[in-house]
Amino acid sequence: MKKLIISLVAALVLLAPTAPSAAATHTHYGESAREVAAEIGCKRFDRNGGGALNKDSGVCWLKGKRVNVITFRGHRQQRDWNDGAKAALPSGHWWANGKGALVTARNGNKAAAKIGAKLLPGVLRHA
Repeated sequence: MKKLIISLVAALVLLAPTAPSAAATHTHYGESAREVAAEIGCKRFDRNGGGALNKDSGVCWLKGKRVNVITFRGHRQQRDWNDGAKAALPSGHWWANGKGALVTARNGNKAAAKIGAKLLPGVLRHA
């Protein structure tokens, strides 16, 4: 009987769904831009501050690219920023959109956005 119980427990452990990785479940909502910049490996961070459409922002160097890191209080605020960016930014401006934070270059180059998307993690968006 003891062997049967051990076998059943072993089978349940092998068949149990694994928990999502920390990276897959982590969001940046509520974090400062400095915190996000540190998490993704930015150097020489300089804070800009928050506004109506973001919690916080700053500029730093990410793998040799000068980027803006922007954070949000919640999903709705980030959605509003994305909607506004689609309408206001020039065509072809790229940004990395992660959960609660985004990374974009001042000139909106795709290379900087791709680096940000990989590190946040996030997806590429463009105007």
